[in-house]
Amino acid sequence: MLLVWLKRWRRIVLWPVILALLIAAFLLHYLSGTLLDFYVVFLVPSLLATWFLGYRVGVLVTIASCFGWSYSDLTLRVDVPFWANIVNSLARLVVFFLFVWAVHQIRVLMDRLEV
Repeated sequence: MLLVWLKRWRRIVLWPVILALLIAAFLLHYLSGTLLDFYVVFLVPSLLATWFLGYRVGVLVTIASCFGWSYSDLTLRVDVPFWANIVNSLARLVVFFLFVWAVHQIRVLMDRLEV
């Protein structure tokens, strides 16, 4: 009974934390301009979502993270051609998906070992 209650509350608490981390990453990237790229800061919400909320949620957070990063790049880097921003965004999305997939596989293996 207690474990079910803790599991439900974990899901309720993690969503605002993940959204806050995403917003903080967007603001950090936007305020720092084009001088710095914060790959890890954008990856943390995706990995947390994958580990605690599941693979599908991790993919959803990854898409939101890459979309926000791409949007800020489009608004900040006006001298870069549009196609270059799209290629960079797709490459970033593929790398993030690989990290999410790897974390999901580790979680599945750990869950199997606990049984």
